[in-house]
Amino acid sequence: MDQQKAKRIECKNGTLIIPFYDDEFQRKMLTFKKKILGIVKKALREVRAAERRGMSEPDMRKHWERLAKEFNWLFGADACQIVFASDLISADMLTEFFDKLEPYIDKWSSELLEEQQAKRYLRK
Repeated sequence: MDQQKAKRIECKNGTLIIPFYDDEFQRKMLTFKKKILGIVKKALREVRAAERRGMSEPDMRKHWERLAKEFNWLFGADACQIVFASDLISADMLTEFFDKLEPYIDKWSSELLEEQQAKRYLRK
């Protein structure tokens, strides 16, 4: 990872390093999105099925563990501890994280686009 281009976000328990400009990270981000959607859909199906049967809400721990595992896969070991101060994360926690991260991603995307345009301009 190019440490100079990696982005740093100060969190509850340390600094999360995001290799935003790394092509591999961007590919992993797309895979992460698909995995997360699958986990959340499965959790919602279980909740709805329990409601239809008049049962109490099922234990979501296994789903939150999977969310945490995927989060750590994307951002690195201990990322859940750094960001959430927990080894389990819920869909709500993940949503809040990405809502807060969105302005940074917009800024970094603009910087990346400007950099790419400057490189193209210099090649002409």
